[in-house]
Amino acid sequence: MNREKHRLTAEDYSYVLPDHWIIPEETIWEIMRQAYARRVVELVKGSGARSVLEIGCGDGWNCCQFVEAGLEKIVGVDWSRNGIDHARRMVPKAEFYCGDTRDEDFMRKFSKPFGALAMVEVIEHIPPEDCVAVLQNLLPLLEPGGRFVLTTPS
Repeated sequence: MNREKHRLTAEDYSYVLPDHWIIPEETIWEIMRQAYARRVVELVKGSGARSVLEIGCGDGWNCCQFVEAGLEKIVGVDWSRNGIDHARRMVPKAEFYCGDTRDEDFMRKFSKPFGALAMVEVIEHIPPEDCVAVLQNLLPLLEPGGRFVLTTPS
C-alpha cells in the first residue's frame, strides 16, 4: 500500500463483528487481550481518576470494564460506526462518539478534561506520520496530573 496515495479511513476498519467475538476465549490472543484490559482498568482506577476517555473503543468491551470498576464517567470514541453501534447496545452506562479525535466537532463535544485517557492496542493502527498529531490533540483532554495509559503489541 502506498501511504502517499491511500490515507486510512473508517471504512478501512469496518467489520461486522469484533474479532474477540469470533476468536475462541482460550486462544493466547484473547487471554492477552483480557489481561491488557484488566491491567489498564487497574492503572486507571488506581490513579484515582473518576472519568476516562477510551480512544479506539471499538465495541465498548473495555468501557464495560471501566463501568464495572465503578468509574463515574466513561466515554468511548471510535471511527467505526459499526463498533460504536455495538458499544451503545452493549454498554448503555457509557457515552460513545463516532468520529476522529482530530475533528473540531470532537474537541468541542469533549472540551472538559478527563481524569484518564486509555488507548488500548490502537496506536499501531494510526499511520506513523499521524501519531504525534493524534497524541497532541488528546493531551488537552487530560486533567493536570491525570493518567494516560497506552498499550501496543509492537
